[in-house]
Amino acid sequence: MFLSKNSSSLKLVLLFFFFITKSYSQIFTITGNISDKKTGNSLSFANLRVCGNNLGTAADTEGNFELKLSAGNYKIIFSYIGYISDTTEVELSDNVSLKILLNPSVLGFQEIYVTPGINPAVELIKKSISYKERRKKSLKNYDFNSYSKMVFRSNKDMEGQSNEISIGAGNSSDSSEMSIRAIVESYSKTKFKEPNILKEEIIARKQTANLPATVNMLTGGRLIQNFYDDDIQFFNMKIPSPVSEDGADYYYYFLQDSTMMDGEKIYRLYFAPVDSRDPGFYGNLFIVDKLFAIVKLDVNLNKAANPYRIFNNINVFQQFMKVSDSVYFPIDYRLFADGSLLGMVDFGVEVNSLLYNYSVNQADYEKVNPALITVMTDADEKNEEFWRRIQTLPLTEEENAAYIKIDSTASVSKTFFERLNLFGDEIEISENYAINGILGMYHFNRVEGHALNTGLKIKNEFNKRFNSQFSIGYGFSDKRVKTKLNASYLFGKYRTSKLSLTLGSSLNELFDCNSNYTEFTTTVTNLFFKTDEKNYYYSAGGKISFETEITDYLKLLSGFSASRDRSAYVNTNYSFFKKDKIFPENRKVVNTEINILELGLNFNFNDFYEDGYFRKKLDNGITPIFNINYVTGKPAFLKNEFQFEQYVFSAEGSLPVYRAANLMYRIKHSTSSGIIPIQNMFAIAGNISSGAKDYSFRTLRIGEVFGDELTVINLNQDLQSELFKIVGLGFMDDMQISLNVFLNAAYSKISHKSKKILEGKYTEFRKPFFEAGFGVGHSLFPVKFEFGWKLNHRGINNFVIGINSELL
Repeated sequence: MFLSKNSSSLKLVLLFFFFITKSYSQIFTITGNISDKKTGNSLSFANLRVCGNNLGTAADTEGNFELKLSAGNYKIIFSYIGYISDTTEVELSDNVSLKILLNPSVLGFQEIYVTPGINPAVELIKKSISYKERRKKSLKNYDFNSYSKMVFRSNKDMEGQSNEISIGAGNSSDSSEMSIRAIVESYSKTKFKEPNILKEEIIARKQTANLPATVNMLTGGRLIQNFYDDDIQFFNMKIPSPVSEDGADYYYYFLQDSTMMDGEKIYRLYFAPVDSRDPGFYGNLFIVDKLFAIVKLDVNLNKAANPYRIFNNINVFQQFMKVSDSVYFPIDYRLFADGSLLGMVDFGVEVNSLLYNYSVNQADYEKVNPALITVMTDADEKNEEFWRRIQTLPLTEEENAAYIKIDSTASVSKTFFERLNLFGDEIEISENYAINGILGMYHFNRVEGHALNTGLKIKNEFNKRFNSQFSIGYGFSDKRVKTKLNASYLFGKYRTSKLSLTLGSSLNELFDCNSNYTEFTTTVTNLFFKTDEKNYYYSAGGKISFETEITDYLKLLSGFSASRDRSAYVNTNYSFFKKDKIFPENRKVVNTEINILELGLNFNFNDFYEDGYFRKKLDNGITPIFNINYVTGKPAFLKNEFQFEQYVFSAEGSLPVYRAANLMYRIKHSTSSGIIPIQNMFAIAGNISSGAKDYSFRTLRIGEVFGDELTVINLNQDLQSELFKIVGLGFMDDMQISLNVFLNAAYSKISHKSKKILEGKYTEFRKPFFEAGFGVGHSLFPVKFEFGWKLNHRGINNFVIGINSELL
């Protein structure tokens, strides 16, 4: 029988797939344990590498290891500082299990040359710093693969949302014993290009079902600190490396002893910050003789580097291996931390990472993905066969059991009552649909009186591209129904373009962009104290807008809006108390129809990451962000009663001043031409009585000062506890008391043309207005007590005391 042409093609395809399947099946695993030959004790994190290439791995805390290789003959070198290395030949045609026993090798002080009057440890560090500089100059580019596993333990359940993990969220099933509550794993490739470009691609990731995939950005190459860098980043704090340029002055060093590994002498040094008030590391540093490269660190963060004092201990362990041309690279990274939050929630974090398969000065990275981290689109779809083939750390029995338990529990659908959150903004009906939360269904103000509202929210539908919210409300005093529809659709691979539509009739806050208080806060102050300091007006119409990224750091915004604005009036005098007090009059707006065109540019030079769905900025708080906006109602085709133009420029960021203390700034300047209705003017951000907000004027009330030309400068020096350390008030630092000081300045003007249509009193600052003050709080509580003074333009509220909290 003869095969047709198509049959022959089919046979070739089948043979091809058979060949691929056979190739995949030739990955074998070498497992085993490395321990001390004399005592039998396991050697935690012992090294093993394949002779002749850069393949290798490290054992876990129990000395257990797992190495994955294709079929063939190999020489495996097992090593550990203080022990004689062992080389084992393996013929790999099936999975292999090994028991490795290493003999100790100790080298005494008698072989260390000490010069009288000179600290030998400092001399070693200086040579190590010199090696670090030579190493840096020799590296043009390199890449490596990494596997990371992060395990969270707690006595409370954990849940994840976006890039945050919440402890004690939901219904905690266990309030006494520490156990594994979440696991995340990732496999990535990291690329470096001189001078300081470091990019990571997450190829595969998986996590327990109680965490979304977006949380799995915490692992991988970006998390792994490299102690060959001058500064090590921990908790938004830069800590000098023990071999940084300033290391010899920042730390003191003590030479403890010397030992051997792979036939080379290894020096062991102890180091710690000279001043215990300085944030830094303390522990053991191992340096190889002749090259004076770091080969191992086992260090802890000191008390000054412990954020909010919630950690009992933070231990970092890292090893290095000679990869190419006498250049040492990290081969693993381990972090162990445990702590307690206010004595109510105990937690622990364990990070185990392997770095391997280095390629040094081999590639030509002319084009590197500009994203700091990129999650490959199929990273969440990798199957178990893929994970079996790549180098990983084996899951312990406890971790395997936790995966099964957490996944089975999380897969059970929650009932409506389990989703019910009395104090939340919304009640989830499902993953993509929600309705107003109970506290969000009622509000009170002097225009609407008692008001009820409800609505439906659609989130991340159609492959996380569509969002919408419809709301309807009714005020029992103004007897009006308000409706509003917001909808948006995201375009592009990483959803970097957005088309938005808003329609409806609503009661708007006058200068709402300068009011940072929640509707709940306003309701409470009105009902209890009769202090409604906001002003309102009715508006009906719609807006359509479009925004898109032109470059990685530049965004274009455009829009058109049409509205019919009308003044609102006080319709109630109700209050729980203060029966005899009368609500102040509501400021009138200009009753008119306004059609507006908008254009804007946003410059944001922060690094960004791509999580598989979205491209998001990593705001470091320091890199400035600029906005330029143009608004016009002037063209004749818009048919406006009042024709005007507005130009707005703003910038914000921070400047590092001292250690963790940053000077944060926000600058805004707006200018206009033509006749500007009050509802289109700009206002200085003020506050309610006894309230305070960041980047606001504490001695001014909401909407007290406005204009069609405005300049505002907000400066806030976040001192945290640094000042207490400097002046020697260590007990304030121990109590975790934080301090901030602020200085605000403003200039405002209303043009003669705009004054002609303006009703009511107004205030201008033709000469700049200044205020200053300070705030005192606790690191763990989102509340500060702030004190502010007017430095000029004195009148009422020359001195104020306010509570600053994100909860207000």
